[in-house]
Amino acid sequence: LLVQLEIIQKKLKKYIAHLVRDNNQEKFKQTVINNMGIHVAFFLADYWSKPKFGKSDSANSENTGTGGSVQGTMAVVKNPNDQERDLISQSCPAVDWSRFPLSPVHGGASLMIQLKMLFILNVCWADDDG
Repeated sequence: LLVQLEIIQKKLKKYIAHLVRDNNQEKFKQTVINNMGIHVAFFLADYWSKPKFGKSDSANSENTGTGGSVQGTMAVVKNPNDQERDLISQSCPAVDWSRFPLSPVHGGASLMIQLKMLFILNVCWADDDG
């Protein structure tokens, strides 16, 4: 019973640390977003994986030793209002604003977000010959 309590305590500490990190990251992200100008981008990258799929953990009933991982990136920039777009166009006249969302003044979102995800499947095969 003591061993089980120690395992639970370790898992609980890891979980609490995860919650603290997540909370701090969210607060930092909101601080940056609330204070960002038109020349600032906020990037967030994360990586997570499932090293091996197993019979009890997934639908992979063959237990082939495959694993998967995902790397994701999020970029956040301010959606410039009309005045800011005019300023940007003065130094970068090639910007085609028709390819952007509406300005916040005209009902567009205040932020533009781009997400990229890379899925990786790692496969290991066993040779029948040994």
